[in-house]
Order: sequence, then C-alpha cells, then structure tokens
Amino acid sequence: MNNKIIANAQSLRCVLLASLLATLSLGLSTVRGDLLFTDSFEYPTGPLAGQGPPADAPPGQTGWTLVSGNPQVTATGLHFPHVFSAGGGTSFLATHGDHVVANFTPVTSGVVWLGFLINLTGGSNNGFAVVNLSNGGTPTGYGVLFDQQVFGIDNDIGGSGSAAFTNISPGVTPNWLVVELDFDAGTQTLFVNPTHDAGEPQGFAAKARLRMTTAFQMGGISQIFLNTGLSTGQWGFDEVRISTTLADLEQ
Repeated sequence: MNNKIIANAQSLRCVLLASLLATLSLGLSTVRGDLLFTDSFEYPTGPLAGQGPPADAPPGQTGWTLVSGNPQVTATGLHFPHVFSAGGGTSFLATHGDHVVANFTPVTSGVVWLGFLINLTGGSNNGFAVVNLSNGGTPTGYGVLFDQQVFGIDNDIGGSGSAAFTNISPGVTPNWLVVELDFDAGTQTLFVNPTHDAGEPQGFAAKARLRMTTAFQMGGISQIFLNTGLSTGQWGFDEVRISTTLADLEQ
C-alpha cells in the first residue's frame, strides 16, 4: 500500500515538473516572440548582400538586399557591455555608398525599440552612417547624421526642426544606440550607450528627441536599411535588433 502511495506521489511530481517546464518554455517563447528583427552577422566573410535571415530570425524577417556599393561581412564583430554578441560584423565604405535593405513584419502602432552597435574604424565622419527605418516612404535615419559628425535623428524632410542631435561623436570604440519609437504618441527618442532598468533606459550618456512626421507615424515601419555615404569613413554595424521590449535588444 505504501509503495503504491509513493509511486503515485512520484508520478504526480513528474507531471508537475513537466507542467512547470512547459510553462517556462512558453514564457521564454513569449519573451523572444517580441523580437521583430535580429542579426548578429554570423555569415561567411564576403559580401553582405544575399546573406540572411539568420537561423534564429523571427517570422517575416528577410535577408539583406543590395541597394548600392558592396558592404562586407567581417570575421570579427563589435562588442558592448551587457549586449549579447555573436558571430562576425560588417564593414561599410562611405566612399562607395554602401547600402543594404531587409524587411520585417510591419509595425503601425504601439512602442517599438531599435538597437544597434556602430563604430568608425577609419576615415572621416563628416558624411553619414545611419540605420534607416521605413515602410516604403521617406525613411527616418538614426546614427551619424550628414555633415554633423554626431549621433542624432533625421526625418529626412529638410528644413528647421527635421533633425535632432546629441553631443556624442563616433569613434573606434563601439557605441550602443537605442531608439524608442512610440507610434501612438508620434515620438522618437535616441539614447546613446544606455543601460536599462524596469523597462526604461537608464544611465544614458546622451539622448535626442524628435517628433515623427505624420506620414512616418501613420505608415509605420517594415524595412530596415544600413546606409553610409559622402565621406571617407569606414563603418561597422553589428547586433542590429528591433523589438517591442527594450530588454530583448540586449539578449
């Protein structure tokens, strides 16, 4: 009789353990499900165009398509504290106008976070090196803005108030750029080298704020561009991610 009770208890423990593991697995899937785009550039060295999406890419993410130039995959990637890093990196020559595009599941509402590493490995920074987001219309750029030599946001429409700047310039040491896009409020905020706590950026070195254009806010985003030009700069991009949660950018 006692043996039967012990056996039943052990069986119950096994069922509860299996249920707990399944619940944890679902929880992890839910967290990772917030990711809309991710690339650590774990590809063979050579042209970036035609590579991707990576094996862990979320549904809807495509590979990289060439717009201009010939950006390359490098064997060594960029690193920043607390930001998960894997695989290689990239090399973009501004003199060639290196420029690629990829697609992801469209976003038209709520809050979305963009994160990426960027550095300047040689040449001048008086051109531009940005990550653009778009939905087929005029893109908004985040990174080193043309002829400004500092990080900022550019709505790319020209005129007063179409861009916002930080006071941080790029260098050989990688910078971690994080952008909060609130499509409900029509706002966008760029943080340079932030940490995060309770879902909000903390300890940032600088930030820039800019309202979205009406067209950008209404159209949302479904395309991401890595884009350089108009200088002698050699740029690296790495750990490019888009998510509905800030924490997901650092995983």
